[in-house]
Amino acid sequence: MATNSVVSALADLMKSEEYSDLTFACKEQTFKVHKIIVCGQSPVIKAALSEKFEEGCTNVISMHEFDVETVKQLVQFFYTGDYDDASVGCVDVNNEVGEASSDSDQPDGGANSPTSMPKSRPAASTESLTTHIKVNSIGDYYGVTKLISLANAKVKELIERENERDGSDAADSAWVMNLPNATELATGSTGDPELLSILSAEIAKNLSALILVNDFKNLDIAPDFAFMVFEASAKESQSLMMQIQDMEDQRLQKERETTAEIAILKSNNQRGEKAAMKVQGFADRLRKIVANVGTMARQVS
Repeated sequence: MATNSVVSALADLMKSEEYSDLTFACKEQTFKVHKIIVCGQSPVIKAALSEKFEEGCTNVISMHEFDVETVKQLVQFFYTGDYDDASVGCVDVNNEVGEASSDSDQPDGGANSPTSMPKSRPAASTESLTTHIKVNSIGDYYGVTKLISLANAKVKELIERENERDGSDAADSAWVMNLPNATELATGSTGDPELLSILSAEIAKNLSALILVNDFKNLDIAPDFAFMVFEASAKESQSLMMQIQDMEDQRLQKERETTAEIAILKSNNQRGEKAAMKVQGFADRLRKIVANVGTMARQVS
């Protein structure tokens, strides 16, 4: 992993756009980048810049099929190895990607301003999932494998955090209710099997709540993904059965331990009763001896 100083230098180069020799065009915005930074991370872009294609002559890569924010995050990853998620509220301005002049006129407190108020947690979480799916999609499209892995890692982290927060209230969770939309976005925009596997597992985990949701009932998914959900559901059921079996084994073990402890206590109690009877017998004999001695003493006197 690059050191902080190297990342900082690359981030400065990204923002300054000095000596750039390649342009990413998206909607009304352009991003000036450097071939030496980009081509080593994207074999697709590298191939597109060959003399066989128009991009090799114009040095412009058209990315109009993606959102501007998603292209911005792609550029940010190329230079820093990470990307910001604007949906969580505050964005690190030190890692901000240089934007076209249309963004420079944005008033303070805009969507990407560090002073903007954070969104509510459920809304931020669902938007974050959408963000990471879109980043995965652009990474998959341009063959940026490390970006795909990073986006998937962020999705997994988000899922773990949401599952810990929601607990057993899955039916009332905005996160769970958004899963059909997220699934539709993923299946329609990326061919990454790992992301689809992650989402299918999350759907399987919350299937009892999702079957009541119209968006899920109306979800048009490919047979392959449906099978992934079925497979994940089977694994989830197997995992629950194993947990139940473990709990039953623990209960039986505890029951055996308790039974053994009770037996020991009874045994100790029985030995104690026998010892008490012996002491009582000894005390009775001692009293008789004392009484006999007293009788003999009176007779002598």
